[in-house]
Amino acid sequence: LPQGAKLELNLNKRVAGGLINRARAFIADNLGDGISVRDVAEHLGVSATLLRLRFQKTVGKSVRDVILDLRLETAQRLLKTSKMPIAKVAEKTGFESVCRFSHFFAERTGSSPRAWRQANS
Repeated sequence: LPQGAKLELNLNKRVAGGLINRARAFIADNLGDGISVRDVAEHLGVSATLLRLRFQKTVGKSVRDVILDLRLETAQRLLKTSKMPIAKVAEKTGFESVCRFSHFFAERTGSSPRAWRQANS
């Protein structure tokens, strides 16, 4: 690649990396609010399409998958390190019902939140 193209490529990587980092921080800070891809994009002042493309290219995952991964990681941490009721864990990780949370958790881990807590505490 010519020098100018290399410089532009490096700049694009830094801009994408900054966007990804800001998006991850916003997701983490607002996880309990049941945020969507659109919420993240609006906060960052970019289109949802651009955000999706940058995540797919830079992270190799969709924004939605990153949100769901963080919800699961946070739920597992709360279940493992606290005696917080499962309903409260569901609320803190952005689920509007315990039923949805339990279904999501079981789908991702192979066990219910209660069983996972007992096995991992």
